[in-house]
Amino acid sequence: TPLKEALLRLQSEGLVRLVPRRGVLIEPLTAADIIEIYSVLVALEDLAVLLIGQRTDAAAHLAALQADVDAMQKALRDNDLDAWGVADEHFHGRLVAASRNSRLVRAAETLLTQSQRFRLFTLRLRPTPIKSTGNHAALVRELKRGNIEKARAIHTRQKAGWREDMLALLDKYKITQI
Repeated sequence: TPLKEALLRLQSEGLVRLVPRRGVLIEPLTAADIIEIYSVLVALEDLAVLLIGQRTDAAAHLAALQADVDAMQKALRDNDLDAWGVADEHFHGRLVAASRNSRLVRAAETLLTQSQRFRLFTLRLRPTPIKSTGNHAALVRELKRGNIEKARAIHTRQKAGWREDMLALLDKYKITQI
């Protein structure tokens, strides 16, 4: 029963498809899916940045986000893209969680999972994520300074640029689904 419930939840989130008498199929992500995912994630993470910036008790969350940025920077120095991917995943999950808005967190969970699948797939096809790590660091720095609008602008600019870069990557390698 717990396995069936988990599979039904994954199906409702669009991650798998249950096929009677055949099993479970992992649903592919298409370029259109990626556009939709990132369009919604930009809005959700922007709201998270706004909510974090408005909180007076965000110091511990900002320290955790800084630790993720530090881990990304170390991974880049060590040329360890797998460790970078883990730190990046933690960063985005903590960013949303730090909003302390349970509905925002639930809405973002599935999209973050799907986006992570795409990020990991493309991680070795694209340039080393130095720019992304720098943007994450700048976002945390501006939140620590209380400059919410600058933090939001950094985040929005990064997500928009990243989406365009990833679509170009899909086109370059003629990838239609992941």
